[in-house]
Amino acid sequence: MPGSVLARPRPRPRTVLAALAAPLLLTVLPAVPAHAATDVFTAASVTRTASGYHVSWAASAPVDVAATTDPSGGGTSTPVGSGGAAGSVDVAGLPAAPRWYFKLTPAAGSPLVVADRSLHLPNARNFRDAGGYRTADGHWIRMGVVYRTNKLSARPCSTARPGRTGRAGARRSC
Repeated sequence: MPGSVLARPRPRPRTVLAALAAPLLLTVLPAVPAHAATDVFTAASVTRTASGYHVSWAASAPVDVAATTDPSGGGTSTPVGSGGAAGSVDVAGLPAAPRWYFKLTPAAGSPLVVADRSLHLPNARNFRDAGGYRTADGHWIRMGVVYRTNKLSARPCSTARPGRTGRAGARRSC
């Protein structure tokens, strides 16, 4: 129509936030040190169960599994099982700890450290580790470094322990 002005529709805030968040995620994750278990592991996961943990993997060599509380896999560890190139182990009877990590050591190649992604926090059920994913070039994002959640507002800063959120020792800024 002559004389009318066509207005461009305004993007919804959700779309704008998604567009802004994506570059941030791409900037943060590649900076996190990755495990060099490139040609050994093609899959690995840990799931917390009612009786302990279920650890599974797919690798190019047989694997020994050890439990540790150190996200780097160093320090003291407890052997909990082993299996072939594709296998799994159910782990029960571990003592109470802030978080258990499982070091998968292949017969040949670099070890990989994995944990249950969820931190099982009662007031932030979706709070989880952003690590444990395999990158396009075959490396693995290190666990215990970057966390994500959709909502921490259920636990206000005034009632939270100063500087700490949950069992992982993650820092929270309010």
